[in-house]
Amino acid sequence: MLVISIKTPLVRAGDDIFEILAKSIKSLPERSVVVIASKIFSLCENRIIEKITGTRDEKHELVKQEAKYYLDPHDSKYDIMLTIKGNWMFANAGIDESNSENQYSLWPKDPQKSVNSTWSFFRHHFHLKQVGVVMSDSKSFPLNWGVIGHGISHCGFKTLKSYIGKLDLFGRA
Repeated sequence: MLVISIKTPLVRAGDDIFEILAKSIKSLPERSVVVIASKIFSLCENRIIEKITGTRDEKHELVKQEAKYYLDPHDSKYDIMLTIKGNWMFANAGIDESNSENQYSLWPKDPQKSVNSTWSFFRHHFHLKQVGVVMSDSKSFPLNWGVIGHGISHCGFKTLKSYIGKLDLFGRA
């Protein structure tokens, strides 16, 4: 596997993601998998909210609107809200303040739809038969510090090799 990072111009709210990708990626070989940060999709979809007060209460109210389920921040000694959004467990419904100018970045509206559109764009623009697209984000684990990267949605390939019915090291199905 060869991993190559692609430098793009600074992405701002309302930018056209396909224009950015077309200008930033000169060529794309067959069977490539392109991983794009969810923040890029969010910005291009204009999924940002200007901070008014910038207080924790303001952010917590926004989290309540964005999350399907949430735990009250006062139930956490770290003053975060453990939330479920899009079948994922996140702190603060994935609302991000990093690399934003006095704004909250929300999760993309429909991650699967965004990835599917990007997959179609790559196939058409680069005349590809096989290409994969992954939307990534950082993920934290409850009661642990730090984050890891993970895929939120994908298109163009199977992500799971099923071992159901296969034998493990000790012969158990």
